[in-house]
Amino acid sequence: MIRALLLSLAAIPLLVGPWLPAAHAEDARVLMIGNSYVQMGAMDERLAGSFPDLVPSWDEVVVQRLAQGGYTLAQHAMEADGSNGDTIWHQALVSGPDAGSWDWVVLQDQSQTPGFPQSELMWMASRTGAITLHELITAGGGETVFLLTWGRRDGDASNPELYPDFSTMQQRLLDGYLAYIEAVEEDGRPRAWLAPAGLAFQRVHDDLVAAGADPTAGDTAFTRLYTPDGSHPAASGSYRAALTIAAASTGRPATGASHLPDVDEKEVAYLQQVATEVVRDHPFGGVPHRWAFASADGAAPGVTGPTRKEGLQPGCSGRGAHGAGGAEGSDQLLHRAVGGNL
Repeated sequence: MIRALLLSLAAIPLLVGPWLPAAHAEDARVLMIGNSYVQMGAMDERLAGSFPDLVPSWDEVVVQRLAQGGYTLAQHAMEADGSNGDTIWHQALVSGPDAGSWDWVVLQDQSQTPGFPQSELMWMASRTGAITLHELITAGGGETVFLLTWGRRDGDASNPELYPDFSTMQQRLLDGYLAYIEAVEEDGRPRAWLAPAGLAFQRVHDDLVAAGADPTAGDTAFTRLYTPDGSHPAASGSYRAALTIAAASTGRPATGASHLPDVDEKEVAYLQQVATEVVRDHPFGGVPHRWAFASADGAAPGVTGPTRKEGLQPGCSGRGAHGAGGAEGSDQLLHRAVGGNL
């Protein structure tokens, strides 16, 4: 049984390693920083419930969401590094009672920015913001997980040449997030990781294409991942993203994870299978999942908990021509979800 406490303040196995973290209160603490993509669909609540399902020995997981509509990583970084004063971002990562307590901090950029040409000012600003946030996160003993978002259902009408369709947009987003990770790991900074939610969306899209169907025609498993605007995640899309974050972080298969009643029961098994497979199939193929690098030699996969609890050390390692069109929410929210096994 999963319990969820909400406080508003504003069957495909993965490779199994030799350990699991010991059970104790708050076996993992996760902070999600993003915009309405993580705000909508109760993604934090779904994630808090999924972690203990994937790792039954965990008694309690705290997931806190900090979201501001339309924000880029550059804007989040300015809020967090003290440039704008002692904001709730700064308190969460630097000055407040929770600073230094996060095991994983999940970063989500504005939905179009990562796929922009990497010579554009907006993309470069997010790259710099990603480095700033990564330094703040790791200085507090946490690990950075970038949430690879999903292409828009029909491409991006505000940037039709850049994003003419879902598949093109998804590839550009993947390239951009991987470039962020490469940048934050420069100069000996600790590793950063990717939670490939967008690849799970792509898998559903490509499965339909392989079956001879049009993924965007009518009511399909692909279109049901989105709200009517074709951009934000519907309940099934948010659930899929939460499963991917949990599986990519822990190395545990997502099969059997609980779900809220707004997810169609007939689709649950497929959603779990896809989240598991996109994590299992891409551990060393240029998509850096945390679980795949968590063993002692830094190479073999393992079933893992937060680094600070395992005693492991992370490895080292203007708009321009394109506008960020389409609002991604407008309200700043700090929201806390707790999931655990009773």
